[in-house]
Amino acid sequence: MTFSGEEIDLFGSRSYSKEAYERNERILVEINADMIGYDEGSRRMTITATEDVGWVADIFESINTNYSIGLSISCREIDRAEHKMSGSNYAAFLTYG
Repeated sequence: MTFSGEEIDLFGSRSYSKEAYERNERILVEINADMIGYDEGSRRMTITATEDVGWVADIFESINTNYSIGLSISCREIDRAEHKMSGSNYAAFLTYG
């Protein structure tokens, strides 16, 4: 899925996540590939996950290893309620848990 309006207060992702919440839809995980084309040859990948989806980082690390992709992967955790992060589409999903 793609969203428009990220630069305009996350317009698309806020709208989608709010409507999904109101419909009581269950979203297992949101993977945000923001700046996917921004590399500068670094071969680095940072995975930022809330406390309940660390297993997603494990999957990325396993794929990287099993297929010899060669990325340097760093993982960090953010608190869903106290994240104080915004500016990218993932933030709209944090709002609704």
